[in-house]
Formats: sequence, structure tokens, C-alpha cells
Amino acid sequence: MNGSEEWSLGSLRASLMRAISDQDKRWSDLAGAQDKAIQAALVAQDKAVQAALVAQEKAVQAALAASNKAVDKAEAAAREWQQSANEWRGAMSDREYSFVSRRELWGYILGAVGLVTGIITVLDRSR
Repeated sequence: MNGSEEWSLGSLRASLMRAISDQDKRWSDLAGAQDKAIQAALVAQDKAVQAALVAQEKAVQAALAASNKAVDKAEAAAREWQQSANEWRGAMSDREYSFVSRRELWGYILGAVGLVTGIITVLDRSR
């Protein structure tokens, strides 16, 4: 209404209804925009969570593969160590087998003493 017209109850009511309707439309538009923004944020968040889960799964798979590889290497090293230890044990056994036992050594010593005694006896008689 312009300034020259007077307000009547009907014109006041119509003006207020237009203002309420305009305000209602603005709130409705704002709520719709907020709903769209919230939906877009939820979709983006869901995509981010899915991407994080995929990345985590890949990381877990990589860690498991590395762990399995490390276990395989450790088992191979353990087998090599056991083989080396067995070879060492065998070499030590062979070496000990070629050693003279105490009983054999005493036998050799007593035999040598007997031989030397016999030679001395023979030499003494021949003088």
C-alpha cells in the first residue's frame, strides 16, 4: 500500500498474510537448502568412511603379507641354522671319534714304557 491509502482491517490482514507467506517461503527455502547441504555432507562422509575402510583393508592385507614373508624368512633362517648346527655337531663327533680315549692313551703309554724298559734291559745285558 502506498502512503495515500488508508489501512483497513482487510488490507492489513492481506498485507500480514503476504508477509507471513513470504517469510514462510524464505524459511522453507532455507530449510530445503540446509537439507540438501546435510545430505551432501552425509554422502561425502559416507564416501570418506568407505575410502578409509578400503585403505585400512589394504593396509591390513599389506601388513599380513609382510608378516607372512617375515615368518617365511625366519623359518628358512631357522632351517639353515639347524642344518649348520647339525653339520657342526657331526664335525665335532667325527673329531672326537678320531681322538684317542684315555684308556687307549694309557695303553700306549704303558706299552711305550714297557718297550723302553725292554730296550734298557737288553742294552744293560749287552754291556
